[in-house]
Amino acid sequence: NVWGSLTLDDGSRIVGSRATGLGGAVFIASGSVRVVDSQILNSRSESQGGALYTLGGSVVLVNSAVVNSTSGDAGGAVASFGGSVALIAGSLLSHSRSESGQGGAVYLQSRSLSGRFTLDGSTIEDSQCTEDGGALYVRGGDVIFGGGSRISNSRAGTVGGTLSIWGGTVT
Repeated sequence: NVWGSLTLDDGSRIVGSRATGLGGAVFIASGSVRVVDSQILNSRSESQGGALYTLGGSVVLVNSAVVNSTSGDAGGAVASFGGSVALIAGSLLSHSRSESGQGGAVYLQSRSLSGRFTLDGSTIEDSQCTEDGGALYVRGGDVIFGGGSRISNSRAGTVGGTLSIWGGTVT
């Protein structure tokens, strides 16, 4: 539970984290989280953000892996509410699941239509949710796919087996 910003880098590993509330491994309020050259493995939140949850901040994953994460609600791996930016570069999100919500791997809800999600040279695989956006759910923002990105084996219970975008553009 962090009020402010957090950086995990240089081979940091978080393994087997559990939370009955938000953010199975990390909860950030009014700040940002940066995960660089690190791993978050086997995490679970009974609420939102199986591995990472930010409130009013940004999420940056670079050359990192989030594997086997589950949320009881939105964002099987990552959930960001009221934030403006989520960047996943050179990273892997694998085996993410939202048990009763949206965004099997990533859930991003911006305060305005100014949010931005970027997936660059990364892989999202084997993600699922019971509602919208088997891999990715974005409300109020743009989605940018950079070169070399791949999304595979995603499933949604309602709409957008891979992507569900509300109020934004995809490029």
